[in-house]
Amino acid sequence: MNTLHCLATIIALLYALPSMGFSADADPLNADTQVAGHAIGSMQSIPLIPLTQNRRVFARAYVDCEVGGPPTEDVHEMIAPDFMPFVAMVEATTQDPGGMYCDAHAEASQNSEIQADRLLGSGGSSGIGDNGSSWQYGNAISQCISEFDVTFEITQDLPYTLSGSISRSGFNSFPSSVALRDGIGGYIHHFVFDMQSPFVIDFNVQGTLVPGQYRLTANASISPHPPNQPTDSGSYEFELAFGQPTAVEPTTWGRIKAQLR
Repeated sequence: MNTLHCLATIIALLYALPSMGFSADADPLNADTQVAGHAIGSMQSIPLIPLTQNRRVFARAYVDCEVGGPPTEDVHEMIAPDFMPFVAMVEATTQDPGGMYCDAHAEASQNSEIQADRLLGSGGSSGIGDNGSSWQYGNAISQCISEFDVTFEITQDLPYTLSGSISRSGFNSFPSSVALRDGIGGYIHHFVFDMQSPFVIDFNVQGTLVPGQYRLTANASISPHPPNQPTDSGSYEFELAFGQPTAVEPTTWGRIKAQLR
């Protein structure tokens, strides 16, 4: 087969290849080296670049009962080690050594993901502290935290939608919040309870973020103290989704064909 015929065959094969962008199975954070159907050097086409993350669930149950023996405590915590999906639940329970006067129970959970074009998650905390029939028996305290805190960067103007809800168990409870901040810490959106808020706050807001660094936080943190507030609970659910960025060449096959012409 002569050289001219070989070149013609190569060009025909290149033109026959479909134009492809990201594969659903591709890892968008490692797309620089993907070939044959995936973008090459395509980090610039990924809307959201995660910078730091602090995601954790924490539960503590503590009892110091004057008539039931020495203090007892149970503590559990799980922390996300990296940017991969985080699914976790912890639970703590304790009571006075005699099991007759004071007991406490705490639990916290989270299910969250950091994707190439969105941040999403849900979580909650609930706790019970029972110090017996009278406050004089001592302290029964539960502490619970479900925390999502991620900073990220975008490199071009991007439309976004932030939707979700926060909930609480009573009017004297202020456990949950969701907030989007700019690079210097100023609030873009902040959803939090006050005395006049209902038990559930739903939100759905849209806008456009300019290039820069941002921070999204969600929190459900409680610490009920009997006898005035023996139980408490709170939860959050959110999704921060970005629209399509400015169009970028999805594959290098166009450049290869242009060079062969």
